[in-house]
Amino acid sequence: MTPNQERVSAQFSSSEKPVQPLVFRSKSNVYLYIFPIIIFIIFLGGVYFLLSSEPFFSTLAVAFGALVVLAAYSFFYLSIKNITYTIDGENLTITNTSVFNKKSTVVGIDRIQSIIKGNYIDSNTFDYSLSFDKLRINYDNGRCVYVSPEDEAGFVKLLQSINPRIGYGA
Repeated sequence: MTPNQERVSAQFSSSEKPVQPLVFRSKSNVYLYIFPIIIFIIFLGGVYFLLSSEPFFSTLAVAFGALVVLAAYSFFYLSIKNITYTIDGENLTITNTSVFNKKSTVVGIDRIQSIIKGNYIDSNTFDYSLSFDKLRINYDNGRCVYVSPEDEAGFVKLLQSINPRIGYGA
């Protein structure tokens, strides 16, 4: 049991609202990381094939291309990996901290109407998840936000313990 799951379990044993904020990290699909690597390998193979008549230049081009793509990939990874969901007792704060800026959305837990689990590949701009397996949080009569916490069950249980009117479905 992770420390976060222990804290969530401790919160359920009491009927009070959480004393300290609980932070859930976003889970991510492995496809997010494998697909760019496959594209990168195909690209380097093509460069090497095109320049294969000159072994020195082809090796230099592939090495330079590898460094550039590795730097871009590291930047991409650092930009998207910092999505967290914080529950502080009355608010759900969704934070996306990238290299350039910090973007947050605050949803009052008492305003949440339902949570629906599903595979939302074509979700809208209020998507704070790194996975295709998401939770759609409906609030304020028609507004929604997509999240994908690593501990979905604990996340939903905690929200429902604060607001028992929240419906949950798959």
